Amino acid sequence: MLFLRCVKGFIKKPHPHGPEYPFIKARIFLEKQEVGIAEFLVDTGGGTTVLSRGDALKLGLCKLIDKYVCVDLIGVGGIEKVCAIKPRPRITLEDAENSNLAIEVIADEPVLLVPLEEPRPKDRKYYRRIYARPSILGWNVLKHARIIIDYTKEEVEICFYEHARWLHPD
Repeated sequence: MLFLRCVKGFIKKPHPHGPEYPFIKARIFLEKQEVGIAEFLVDTGGGTTVLSRGDALKLGLCKLIDKYVCVDLIGVGGIEKVCAIKPRPRITLEDAENSNLAIEVIADEPVLLVPLEEPRPKDRKYYRRIYARPSILGWNVLKHARIIIDYTKEEVEICFYEHARWLHPD
């Protein structure tokens, strides 16, 4: 019998006048070292997991880009060239109610992509919009999980089957 290991996320408005979206907090590791925490928008329509330009800069991952593993992503914000990073990152999802509970994600390669280069801001609004985009937890992770998003109860839950690895079991 298989059982699920689950972590809870949260609902939030990324912009004050915009709609609410499901998010989950994640820790990013390179080799055995944690580089930081980012909030990821749970995007069932996003093909891959992408760290936002702002989060990539904050975590210092822009300098680790593998320019030989890049793709053009097309989304509501336009087209952006994103690349894998070296060494291969690991992502753990952290429970919103119990920070001691975390699950290492199962993901198709590349696990995490980051924007290739700085955009040339046309004006302040453009610049703010580019850096305000959220990081995206995409289908390369979500297809291995069961996702529950209930806007009426403001609940988000992501579950992996028993082969997922608990990092901080109670």
